[in-house]
Amino acid sequence: MKEKILTRHILEGLIHNLNNPLNLILGYSQILRKTQPDNAEIAKIYQAGIRMDEVLKELYNRISERSFELIQEISLASWLTRELDYLQHYLSIKHGIRFVREDLTDDQVVLASLIELGTWYESKLVILNECFEAISIQTGISSHLGKPAIYLKPDKVISNDIASSLSEKIDLELYPADKQRIESIWMEEQNTLIGVIG
Repeated sequence: MKEKILTRHILEGLIHNLNNPLNLILGYSQILRKTQPDNAEIAKIYQAGIRMDEVLKELYNRISERSFELIQEISLASWLTRELDYLQHYLSIKHGIRFVREDLTDDQVVLASLIELGTWYESKLVILNECFEAISIQTGISSHLGKPAIYLKPDKVISNDIASSLSEKIDLELYPADKQRIESIWMEEQNTLIGVIG
């Protein structure tokens, strides 16, 4: 069992480390495609980068499907620091979202899955990134009714449709019934999404 867990972490780290240079290749080849639209070599490089990105996403999804049950003690402050560092290099988010970190409570340790936390957080950011060309988001750790939480507070007013997408219920089939889950709560008055872990 330990070997399976170790292999999973190695593969997740490898995918993460490959994404950074891949994003540079895609970004620069996209710039070159705009300045030299008839250059076939540049188009090949860009298409190869797109294909590699698809392969990595598919591999990550396969790993993720089996990682939700890997529950461990996680410091929310440390996790969020690493997550924000990762997102600063993630091409599709880094140019559209500016993060402002402000923890509203002291660090909290939770029993959760790293994949579950990352999937929850990144899926909410993807929704916001698709709805706004540029957005600033205040984020950090907090609590809600005595339970540890992560929050996202956009600087734009969120419509009811977007709020509904952000607070969509999780697919309970992914999680064992006796494990902690992240519940999305939209707080309209504060224009804030809270992910409550518990």
